[in-house]
Amino acid sequence: MKTLLLMRHGEAYHSFQDPQRPLTDSGKENTLRICSCLKEHLKEVKEIWHSPILRARESAQALKKVMGDVKVSTREMPELKPNGDVKFVASEVNDFFQTQESLFIVGHLPFLPVFASYLLEKDRKQTEIFSVWPTSGCLYLVDHGEGWQVEKLLCADDIES
Repeated sequence: MKTLLLMRHGEAYHSFQDPQRPLTDSGKENTLRICSCLKEHLKEVKEIWHSPILRARESAQALKKVMGDVKVSTREMPELKPNGDVKFVASEVNDFFQTQESLFIVGHLPFLPVFASYLLEKDRKQTEIFSVWPTSGCLYLVDHGEGWQVEKLLCADDIES
């Protein structure tokens, strides 16, 4: 079974507050909460891919922190920016899964919903859940050999503090 986790970066400051748009305290907390809920699933993750934008990089760092001693590598990909190249990333994901079984991607809107829809195009009904993708929201996809399926969408609001 292959697993692919797609997370939108945590809540970030507005550009008028800080042009670099780092995570807010709430963004850091919610990202850590989501990652902690996924801790059992993270044991199998071999790589974390993220965009070069600060808020995605900080979210990936929070993920690594929650993973603790699990050996995982990170890859910064410009194609994961908000208007990134969906087909390029899909090809890279396909190549990754030739030898590995679990990957975590941290990205942005509108890229993530477009990318998820691209992967799930065989089942258009599943893509309706992407109309609102909250910050720190994580989509958990699985492939049992018949194509990607949504396992769950985890949002910070769904988790008790």
